[in-house]
Amino acid sequence: MNTIAILEQLNAQSSPDHLQKMKCFGINTETAIGVSIPKIRLIAKALKSNNIIASDLWNTNVHEARLLASIIIDPVIVTGK
Repeated sequence: MNTIAILEQLNAQSSPDHLQKMKCFGINTETAIGVSIPKIRLIAKALKSNNIIASDLWNTNVHEARLLASIIIDPVIVTGK
């Protein structure tokens, strides 16, 4: 699966109601699309660990894509340990 397909999947899972709820938690919704964490985790489970896709997702600057990237990246890449 490529980054564009993942972004399309995230957009398909988005909800205007959830986007409004995100504002209540102080999340900048200018870069968010309104996908819940449980839905992001389901997508991450299907992707498994993938550092290249994680990097591409991070660079999109989409809030939920960055959350997904933080789940699928290998922690050694980030921490160096």
